[in-house]
Amino acid sequence: MVDINHKLDGLVSASAIGYYPSSKNLFYEETYSYNNEGFLGTVVEKWENSLNELEVHTNKLCKLRIGLVLSDNGGVLSKMTLPIKMGLGSAFGSGDQWQSWIHIDDLTELILYSLENKFSGVYNAVAPNPVTQNNLIKVLARKLKRPIILPNISKYILKIFLKERSHLILDSHKVSSKKVLETGFKFRFNKIDQAIRNLKL
Repeated sequence: MVDINHKLDGLVSASAIGYYPSSKNLFYEETYSYNNEGFLGTVVEKWENSLNELEVHTNKLCKLRIGLVLSDNGGVLSKMTLPIKMGLGSAFGSGDQWQSWIHIDDLTELILYSLENKFSGVYNAVAPNPVTQNNLIKVLARKLKRPIILPNISKYILKIFLKERSHLILDSHKVSSKKVLETGFKFRFNKIDQAIRNLKL
């Protein structure tokens, strides 16, 4: 017989830093709140609101707002490295937009850590040091031993190839990891150079 009063010890949901509006000046913490109007922000907001219905089934509901995940097994990074490998590398859009990222290994560790330590509420799943798009492309080019000689790729061209996913690269999100760090979590990969060197691109 099922005990309908039984609650899970904890539940972790994957959300996204796309909740925050694109900005080159603001440094976002979890307490930031506003009325979403853009596509990605609206989707994230509706997703997080729907998760609140699960609070009756768990003692601790954690929402991880995940940044750009750096992985050597697919994902948006594979799209970014392809033109660099072909000798056609350049930054996307203006290049000065902020990218808040996290290494795939740190993300998996953080998910486990959040369960073990009974996280509750919203946490930004990003490494402590965001980088600009220009710097990210330069680090990728050094890793791949390819030059960056072309001008930045127009945002209009990028939208043709990546469609809605182009927001992951074109939008500017400088996001704080302070709340996660205050729990005692230790990132293995704090700097973008260190993270990229670890990947097999």
